[in-house]
Amino acid sequence: MLKIDNTVVAAMVRHGLLPCAPYTPRVVITIKTMETFHLCHLQCPQFSVQAFVRALCDLHQSPCHSHLQEQFRICYDVYIEILCQVDQRVMNALSRDEPDWRLRNCYPACTFTVKDEPALEFKMLLAIDGNNLLRRLSENSTESASEEMGDSFAMNHTEPARRARIDLREVSGWGNYYVSRAHVEEFSKEAIGEILTTDTDPENPMEPSPCTERWANMVNDLTSRMWGIYDETGIFLSVCRHGFVLLVADMIKSGELAKYPLAIIDKLIDVLGDKLGVGYDVGCKFGTTINRSPIGPKARLHHYRSLVGLFHGHAHNRRCQLCNLGTYILGMGLEDLETCERWFSKSNSLASSTRHMSAYHRRLAIIMYMHHVDRNDAYENLSKFLCSNYKQALKIIKEIPALVQTMDVLGIESQSEFDKWLQEEKEYLNGLTKEPEFETCAMEYYSQLVEFYMLEAKLAKTRVEHSDIITPETFTQSRDKTSRKETARRHLIEKTRKQLQNVQHMELLLNIGGEHERWAPGMAAWESAQTLVRTRDYRRCLNNLEALVVSRIFELTKMNMSKTGKSYLILRSKTIQVALTKYNAAAKAMSPPRPPLQWDQVVEYAFLANFDLLRNAREDIIKKPWANPNGRAAMDGYFKLQRAYEEIDRLNVEIKRVVTFIRHEDIYLCQREQELSSTDPMLAFQIARYRQQWSRFDDLHMKRFSALSGEPGFTGSIVPGELSEPRSGFGNGIGFNDKSDKSIHRNKESVDEGESENDDGSEVDEEAIQIYTAIGE
Repeated sequence: MLKIDNTVVAAMVRHGLLPCAPYTPRVVITIKTMETFHLCHLQCPQFSVQAFVRALCDLHQSPCHSHLQEQFRICYDVYIEILCQVDQRVMNALSRDEPDWRLRNCYPACTFTVKDEPALEFKMLLAIDGNNLLRRLSENSTESASEEMGDSFAMNHTEPARRARIDLREVSGWGNYYVSRAHVEEFSKEAIGEILTTDTDPENPMEPSPCTERWANMVNDLTSRMWGIYDETGIFLSVCRHGFVLLVADMIKSGELAKYPLAIIDKLIDVLGDKLGVGYDVGCKFGTTINRSPIGPKARLHHYRSLVGLFHGHAHNRRCQLCNLGTYILGMGLEDLETCERWFSKSNSLASSTRHMSAYHRRLAIIMYMHHVDRNDAYENLSKFLCSNYKQALKIIKEIPALVQTMDVLGIESQSEFDKWLQEEKEYLNGLTKEPEFETCAMEYYSQLVEFYMLEAKLAKTRVEHSDIITPETFTQSRDKTSRKETARRHLIEKTRKQLQNVQHMELLLNIGGEHERWAPGMAAWESAQTLVRTRDYRRCLNNLEALVVSRIFELTKMNMSKTGKSYLILRSKTIQVALTKYNAAAKAMSPPRPPLQWDQVVEYAFLANFDLLRNAREDIIKKPWANPNGRAAMDGYFKLQRAYEEIDRLNVEIKRVVTFIRHEDIYLCQREQELSSTDPMLAFQIARYRQQWSRFDDLHMKRFSALSGEPGFTGSIVPGELSEPRSGFGNGIGFNDKSDKSIHRNKESVDEGESENDDGSEVDEEAIQIYTAIGE
């Protein structure tokens, strides 16, 4: 074997050059160039190797040959491997190389618990969701597509199948973001059988989930399949509410199967423990799936809670909203649980560059992107997120006088009335989940009778027409006409007899005996059944109208046109207008008539939550205070106020956690840097770089927290606390008064004065520096 230090390649690397070959390289690229491309690509994932190499060729006034791109990619692979190895050595030196260390410790506001902090209803709030843009073409993509699509595809795509070199390497390091495929397959249909194939309602396990038909990823989610031209068809992601990535899984030749979230939740419960609140666009159904799955007992033991994101929740059944929407959940605060959507809006730019990569390079690109976002974007915006939410909560709390005034107008004596209203609405909607069996039979009997009486009337009319006298003179002329009438009359008699059999069958079910007891117009039973049928038709028209509005809203969302909803719906939704006309006709037929809906009401997004209140089938709730628009607005204001108070409580805890993390992280990293400076100076230098990468935003965080502490209504603390328990990778016995603080080397570079959130100028800067000094003393 060659001694690495004595090779030409080693000499080149020591001089800042990366070779394109391991032994006798003839082309080298500077490490600075690699670093420039690497950082530019992470900030703008669309910026490809091809674009960068072409830019270099333009800079050097030389033609761009295809082999230059290949050589650059070889060097880039070497550069990434060096970064990975360095990161692993740094994490090992810091005692942060345990398999799940990142998942336990890398989220300052979520996992860095402080001594004597108040308990929260949810230990951690996070979101999960799938995304199919980060899919990858298979090595034999054209052949697979031909098998899937047929001969027409093959005729239009005559290029040879794409056959990439098989790359069996596994991505190691970078924080272990991925859940293994083996763990995911433990929850596949083949592994756990048919226990997940039935969508049920958590309130009534025997009934289908009321939201199933509204969501594509809730229907047949265990059997859906993607085109064969893709190997990985996307990713399934979990992120905390602050935007840090927790875990991710590749979706393999499928859509959002239940096995992906099950595998992720299983891992999260094992590592993070109790009181996880997880938002998912189909959280109502997924909660039932969890309970029926093998991890159901574990989830119940650890008080796992499945929730619905605020945006997606508005398209859910109202009864589902009352049970799963954050607005009505104790301890949720103002969190919307839609973090995945915001994360995907940025990560989608990575899709174009990963579509044709090998499996190894695709996963590596995704992991590097997540690693970069966590260490830079998410951590930089952490204090901004906390401060913005705090100010939003304080703004909501200032609306208390308006709520009190509304309560006086409505004659509401106590805010506790709103909790009673919510419970009453739940009980009412639960009563509408299934029509009583007798009512169902009565409506069917009424419908069969209506059809029977109509056929009898037609038959009686034909008998009158056939009573006309036919003379010899008119016989020949009317023979053909008479034959057609006789055939139609015979068919009508057959239909009447069949319908009579249907009527008699329903009479047996309803225990109606004797001809004189058969229902007829004017009888009380007839009128009652007629009302039920009209109500059912009314509700069906309402269901159809609601479904159309929901589908149009999500069309707008996909096109990023949500703010132009009304004008777009007017131009596009002729179908909605027809459905609205049918609804108003059905509402008019009700007794008493229901108020008609206007177009402006239908296109209002918030109105979707009230559709279920219009389905008052067996009792009149129009006069109920919680069904009145003013009463509902007051009730929503009350619950929004309660969530604002909860948000303040959570933010007070999270802000103190972040401040404590800043202090302990800096102390520990400086200690390890000093300890290694004499024995391994190169590793100590890399630890210093690691510390600088994390601490470069600390001045900005403290500046924001300092400004927030001066806000009227701030009840938290920006003084560091003590860890609730010793944590691996943060040293032992480090307390707030530890004298090792004097070794801190803080980056005192000024923070950008142009930030919109702080306009106080030098006074705030000076205050932030004073707080920083206090942290280090």
